[in-house]
Amino acid sequence: MAPNQQEPRDLLLRNNSASNQPDHGLDFKPLPWTDMSADLIRPFLEKMGDVEIQLTNQINHFSHEHQLILSVAEVDKDNNEEEMLCDACIEPISTPYYTCSQCNFLLHLNCANIPAKMKAHHDHPEHQLSLRKLENKYGYFYCNFCFLNCNGFFFECEPCNYRIDLHCAFLPRTITHQIHDQHVLNRNIAPMECLCDACGNKFFGDASEKKISGLVRYSCDDCFKLSLHYQCAIMPHTVAHRWDKHCLTLMYPPFGDHPDEFYCEICGEEINPKHWLYHCKECDQSFHLYCIPRLRKDRFMKFGKTLQVSDHQHPLTSIRECRNGSSCNRCSTKLSGGKGFECGKCKFFLCYKCACDVPPEPAVCVIL
Repeated sequence: MAPNQQEPRDLLLRNNSASNQPDHGLDFKPLPWTDMSADLIRPFLEKMGDVEIQLTNQINHFSHEHQLILSVAEVDKDNNEEEMLCDACIEPISTPYYTCSQCNFLLHLNCANIPAKMKAHHDHPEHQLSLRKLENKYGYFYCNFCFLNCNGFFFECEPCNYRIDLHCAFLPRTITHQIHDQHVLNRNIAPMECLCDACGNKFFGDASEKKISGLVRYSCDDCFKLSLHYQCAIMPHTVAHRWDKHCLTLMYPPFGDHPDEFYCEICGEEINPKHWLYHCKECDQSFHLYCIPRLRKDRFMKFGKTLQVSDHQHPLTSIRECRNGSSCNRCSTKLSGGKGFECGKCKFFLCYKCACDVPPEPAVCVIL
């Protein structure tokens, strides 16, 4: 059954009006976070009395067929052409973490200890949710909260056909943000004509590769001076990009000690001085938030998996951006700039639908 896109709105509206809905009762660091696993997931694990996080040298995890080995090696983010991403939360890996010696599977220590069940989640209080992963490791699922695709871990209520990725599952109802530290920001449904103060886009509008559209926002109920897309609110403090050898830093207006005009290095267009941007001080390069491929609508998907298909002699690799002018060799779907599978030796491409052969819906539950 296809996900019901109306369900999240109904749930949020119903839950926001409920007086007895469960609350996290946790204190979080102000956004932007530098480590999603440590700043978001670990506070929940510490709150749960039955979850004990231990540094075990080797583990067998339900999500992977090979044994995982603990690593405490520091990750050099500036010198890595492609970020090393956790297969659970799809965020940059940080020490300590578990790694597979036979493939590129990685798990944060915190993510490896996420419990199998989540009780009374504030966005779906009717039923208990179960931690799951995709059975088809080449596919992806659709999150019923943020409307984005993801191929990491997720929580699911099978009777309600409700799936929620780890970011959405653990994100609190109230946050504080560096840009507006005098008041807390509350999660709610955005009004029809409201614009996001971070990216300038509408909350109700047509989404695209470089434009986010969503129902959920964080806003200030005290001064009404800030309204943020949920996706913009959790923008990372720094992000790696292949066009710059340094990590890019998130910046907010007003921009002191900088030129009056910023131009995006990817699209070439001027960046609105009232909106957020990513900037490299060393190289003096600036970027729109959603021009950076890592932060677009597939930001919660990990690429790099290899696939062998029957009608091509070479292995295919999943990539975030297919070459300009490329199209699927089976169904002729245009893939330029979008995700797909590519043969590194010849000009052979497959879209995700054709590569997976079946709809990316199956999942496997944690076995206790």
